[in-house]
Amino acid sequence: MTDGKGQVYKTMRFEWGGQSGQALVEMALTVPMLVLLLLGAVEFGRVAYISIQVSNAAKAAAQYGAQTLDTAVDQAGMQAVAQADASSLAAGTVTVNLSSNCSCSSPDTAVTPFACNTPGASCPSPSHIEQNITIVVSAPFNPLITVPGLPNSFNLTGTAVQKRLQ
Repeated sequence: MTDGKGQVYKTMRFEWGGQSGQALVEMALTVPMLVLLLLGAVEFGRVAYISIQVSNAAKAAAQYGAQTLDTAVDQAGMQAVAQADASSLAAGTVTVNLSSNCSCSSPDTAVTPFACNTPGASCPSPSHIEQNITIVVSAPFNPLITVPGLPNSFNLTGTAVQKRLQ
């Protein structure tokens, strides 16, 4: 094309011809990074969700154990309560570890923990025996994306402590 003075102008098609592949190359370089970022966010959300499930299961098991003297030693019952509370986790994957100790509740006496099944254990009046039930719940986490050099499974744990008065 020329104007009235004889100058030649490039057509738009010829001007853009050198840049049409640049956008494609930029997209090809950035899309894998964005996909990895998205997958990382999904994995982080899964870890957070399962961690919350495990912590809530530990709290539910500790509350179950703090109801009566019989439930305080019922590890199978606590296991069932924890599994029922973490229902989104696969059956049989939740493990519960129970530990407890007893002490006197009086602020006047020194707190000395003792075994809760100690025969004849008593506290001076007006205090009473407090039993601290500690529950540790763990469940495996299998990531969707495996990274070489990292394990294929992680154990997520939740801990809850509940006090029971005797």
